[in-house]
Amino acid sequence: MTFIAPVAQAGVIGTEVALMQALDDFEINTLADSLESRVFKKDEPIVSQGDVGNDFFIIEKGNVTCFKDNVPVLNLGSG
Repeated sequence: MTFIAPVAQAGVIGTEVALMQALDDFEINTLADSLESRVFKKDEPIVSQGDVGNDFFIIEKGNVTCFKDNVPVLNLGSG
């Protein structure tokens, strides 16, 4: 099971994620307030190649395998 969590819940705001380092406290809180938790079952697709990218995911628990042309190219974990 893979958990995708809001930034604040995942504890990755600030120094742990380079993308967040450029944000001030107000921006971080605004971002955290707009996020929602989602849980994905093992082997359930999160996004598919060719989808329009409108979401931002942070892996709180578990692992995700990324595929390109149905070939695994990257494994991601929490943090």
